[in-house]
Amino acid sequence: MAEFNDRSPKEVNATFRRLRALKASFGSKPNKEERTTAMIGAMIAEGFTTRARIVGASRKLDLNQSHVVIMLENRTGTDPQYHLWTFGDGQYRLIV
Repeated sequence: MAEFNDRSPKEVNATFRRLRALKASFGSKPNKEERTTAMIGAMIAEGFTTRARIVGASRKLDLNQSHVVIMLENRTGTDPQYHLWTFGDGQYRLIV
């Protein structure tokens, strides 16, 4: 995956189309927490790896930014039993 800053406008638009399609696929299920964590994980996978980029993308995706920040903080850590991503050197990374 290209660094986000190196992407063309066409690639950026394609990224947001994928994220919007994912969001639309949820409908009213799963619950808000599960939807938000899934969207954050998808944003990180798509190259939004800083807090500012994740919050900015969440704004464009009409997600509740306050909830995104809460879930981003709550699910950050090194315990794969609970955490979904880590944070270091200013970047979020998925725990796989």
